[in-house]
Amino acid sequence: MIKLSALVCAENDAPRLAECLRGLSFCDEIVVAADRPTPALQDIARRHRATLIAGIFPQDGQRRMAGADACTGDWVLEVNPGEEVEPALAWEIRATLRMRPAGDWLTLPIANYVGGRHVRHGWTAAMAPTREPRLYRREARRFESGLLSGRSAGDLTGALRRILAEDARGLLAWLGGREAASGGPVTQFFASYLARGGWREGRLGLLIALLCGIQPLLAASRPQGEARPVTTSRRAADLARVSAR
Repeated sequence: MIKLSALVCAENDAPRLAECLRGLSFCDEIVVAADRPTPALQDIARRHRATLIAGIFPQDGQRRMAGADACTGDWVLEVNPGEEVEPALAWEIRATLRMRPAGDWLTLPIANYVGGRHVRHGWTAAMAPTREPRLYRREARRFESGLLSGRSAGDLTGALRRILAEDARGLLAWLGGREAASGGPVTQFFASYLARGGWREGRLGLLIALLCGIQPLLAASRPQGEARPVTTSRRAADLARVSAR
């Protein structure tokens, strides 16, 4: 049997984390890597029998490295706190792994939702990618470069359900917290509205295109916190592991 690990990197996303972990019960183990988790987050991880890796991880890549060190499965499924794996996708993942795919990673479609609406068009890769290689052999992930080694094993048909925001205000807040996208405002706007088909989504598509245009300004205006010490992933996993089994 192929052992499947689920890896979730969290920033104290307690409300969404519970829904996320509930949909990962089909995995053999769940690992949650968090930057200084709150008691609420620790409790959620414990109730879902997840292993919590807690430390000082100011960057997403550091959390992912620490979490990957703790995963023991043959394959790893990466899921973010705002995403959900529905039963049909869970079945497809298990069925695909039972067939022992001839490759090192599988690409999953991502369905982006705003206020309960599935928004299919207008997303730029920097804002909300619609396909990503989220299921991979544990040894294939190279977190230092953000790349995968080896070769693709194909695509799955089921999609991760990603809830970005409940309304336009929430979408604006979410976007402002992301790293600045490359390219000027005009380029980003037309890439979203025309090249990515945002016009198909009506007013919401126009809003998304406008937000793509101003996203670099939003990211630049975000207050910069004081520099925080960085703990290496292996040491953090050894010193700060909280087992919730």
